[in-house]
Amino acid sequence: MKVFKENSVYVQINDLVKLLTLSDGVPDTILKKIHTEEEIIIDDNNRFDFIKFDLPEEVFSLKDKIGLLIMIILIVYLMKY
Repeated sequence: MKVFKENSVYVQINDLVKLLTLSDGVPDTILKKIHTEEEIIIDDNNRFDFIKFDLPEEVFSLKDKIGLLIMIILIVYLMKY
């Protein structure tokens, strides 16, 4: 799930991982918010947690990636029916 506010985007960790694996050119600030010095473990305890992104380049990049992903899903759906 993604929640768009006026100048920010909230993305669930589960969805963020999918977006990051499907796209290139993600701003470093997005990666730094989820990356730590330790191994990242995503499980049922945290995968539905939201991370807030509010820097202009983060908001622009995520809106762009999410829009592209939605368009691809719609095309695949329409091709089935």
